[in-house]
Amino acid sequence: LKNLINYGISFTGQTNYFRWWSATNFFNVFKNEYTGDGAIGNFSNSMWSYSFNSQNSFKAGKGYSFELNGYYNSKSVYGTAIEKGYYAISAAVQKMILKDKGSIKLLANDIFQGSQYRHITQYQNIDMESHINVDSRRLMLSFSYRFGNSFQTRERKSSNEEEQNRAKGN
Repeated sequence: LKNLINYGISFTGQTNYFRWWSATNFFNVFKNEYTGDGAIGNFSNSMWSYSFNSQNSFKAGKGYSFELNGYYNSKSVYGTAIEKGYYAISAAVQKMILKDKGSIKLLANDIFQGSQYRHITQYQNIDMESHINVDSRRLMLSFSYRFGNSFQTRERKSSNEEEQNRAKGN
């Protein structure tokens, strides 16, 4: 491979659908263009692709909250290989405890085991298909505790406001 040219644009947005549901979404559209020259001839491989990621948080009251997250990567090209699309969906439940200074969280990653990496390479005399089966499913239990006082914000005055007050004699 001699060159890689990548074009792309991405969008990120955070929104509160309701007081109890907030989300951060990320969308990326890109094109990879690979070129090369070898002993047998020139090589060119390119494709438009996209990826999407959504992180959703839900407040349920009584110290409970939930998360539902997912991502999808479309078919894309990497060098001589074409990677098939893959996805993952994860979910979590959290409970605030100990006067809201502590939390217990149960998280399940890649619930449907969608992060299966499959590649196809067809170049010159090579026809190869690979499937990387990574068991990315995880069940995690965590405990967090916040020590000390929470930060309090104070009102700040700009130097311009202070100068105006001095000019007025205040």
